[in-house]
Amino acid sequence: MIRALGKIVTLKPGQRLTKHDFLLPLSDLLLDFVEQDLNGPSAALSSQLGCSLAHDFVGLSTIAGQLLWLVETAPVRMGTPDLLSISMLAESYLMYLRSACDVIAVIIHTFCIEERKKGQVPKESFNDLISWIEDNPSRVPESIKFVVEHKDWFVELRSIRDKLVHHRFDINIFTDNVAPSFSIMSTGDIHLHKLRKPGEFMQPGLTLTPLMPFLKRATQGALDLLGKIAEVIATQRGHTPSRTHVLNGVYVPALQHMLSYEEPRRKISEDEKRRRRIKARHLLNAGDYLSSLHLGHPDGFWLPFAVRMEELFDVEPYHVSKPRHPQYRDGEALIDWHFNFERVGQEYAILLRDGIFYTTDGLQQSKNDLIEFRRRFCKATAVLVSDMTRLPRDIPQDEIFEGLILDTDPLRAAKRAFATLMRAEPNSASTS
Repeated sequence: MIRALGKIVTLKPGQRLTKHDFLLPLSDLLLDFVEQDLNGPSAALSSQLGCSLAHDFVGLSTIAGQLLWLVETAPVRMGTPDLLSISMLAESYLMYLRSACDVIAVIIHTFCIEERKKGQVPKESFNDLISWIEDNPSRVPESIKFVVEHKDWFVELRSIRDKLVHHRFDINIFTDNVAPSFSIMSTGDIHLHKLRKPGEFMQPGLTLTPLMPFLKRATQGALDLLGKIAEVIATQRGHTPSRTHVLNGVYVPALQHMLSYEEPRRKISEDEKRRRRIKARHLLNAGDYLSSLHLGHPDGFWLPFAVRMEELFDVEPYHVSKPRHPQYRDGEALIDWHFNFERVGQEYAILLRDGIFYTTDGLQQSKNDLIEFRRRFCKATAVLVSDMTRLPRDIPQDEIFEGLILDTDPLRAAKRAFATLMRAEPNSASTS
């Protein structure tokens, strides 16, 4: 459920996390402290730190959504200037992640260091904090010695960010039809402009790093760190976190998507290449990442169904409608999406609709809609397919009308729809 564009919200009793919610344990814990003592001396600081950390992850989720959409439409966007957008987005992602690390450093200083030692411990920089822990092992509280275990990913992140911000380097993106890679270099290097002949490669060559796996690794590192810090503070204070303060927003699903990202293999079969192109075309037609969520991207029902349906027909649909959704704020259910195929001189039409609407009246309305749909495409054989993972009730067998396919598995639903269409006579039930 979308409750905000992007901020921390408080769950009501009994509310469960949705794909638009993300629990940041450290923000949740700090806001617990605020509610315990709203007018206390540390409430303002706890609120500021908890919300500042959340703000950085709102930024990360928003950028992740843009990046993921560009990356996953790559199979049908070759030759475009996407590398410029990816470069700017990647730089912004690194800045937000670096900022989040420094907020975590302030939280550690505030809540994990004894008052009498605070003046000895760096406060505003996570890098300085790691160096202090390494240089002062006997003075470091036992509870935070684990922080140095996060040095590797952080040093890599910091090195790139510092080169971009302080040393006049640039992040250079290299794209293909699979996934982007990057290198860090100074594009003002005189060898690039004065000392090379046209067409001559720079020596030595650039080292390329896959972009998305690097961002995923650094993001997971920061989340693991803040989770462990939250456990330390909660234990020290004898507090059980409420787990009611969650990051909520339109782009929050992209944060989970980034964490589950798997770099595509480059050596794949022709069938898999075609499957990628079909999926990318649907994402491109959606228009942006937020619209692609309405198609069930990345792990829902409708996009895998559409891809498999086209594979079974072995031909691109000659018409794909714009998906329709309810106009109310959280209207992500699918009201109507249809596409039309032509195969061996015969036309076929598939109407898609979420089963969440299937009260008794809703099911009858869908039956009427299928009849009307068949009348509109009078030369086509048609079926109506519904995702039944969120059905509001059990549907008796005698209410399932001819041409209706209910399923919880998109690939199985596509197979059933294809088989039904192939068995049916052309327009056999146009007025049933």
